[in-house]
Amino acid sequence: MTARTSVNEYLGKVYDARKYNCFHLAAEVWADLTGQDLIKAYGDAIRDGLEARRLNRQLVSGLREIPKPQDPCIVVLQNPRETPHIGVYLRGRVLHIREHQGVRFEPIFFAQFGFKTTRYALPC
Repeated sequence: MTARTSVNEYLGKVYDARKYNCFHLAAEVWADLTGQDLIKAYGDAIRDGLEARRLNRQLVSGLREIPKPQDPCIVVLQNPRETPHIGVYLRGRVLHIREHQGVRFEPIFFAQFGFKTTRYALPC
């Protein structure tokens, strides 16, 4: 894993529902941290999920839920019957992007605001 001391390179990213959404940011960060390419592994699931306005079950089934966060891991935030929102857990915070807020690196309790469930996962 690459040792990162700063998330600054991600903070200027601009949200675009089809070209750069929460999954794209999480995949970019994950690749930088672990070398694992989530776009290659799950790209079709994301494209299909976006077109259906929900994440494809293939993506969700490609993640192995863990009981508590570990550094790094994927954070899945969700409300019933809504598209999941994802980010990357790093050093006790979540790095994620939202449409009207841009990229945020914030404590988990701020990222959870407005969501009913929080899950932590690792790619299979």
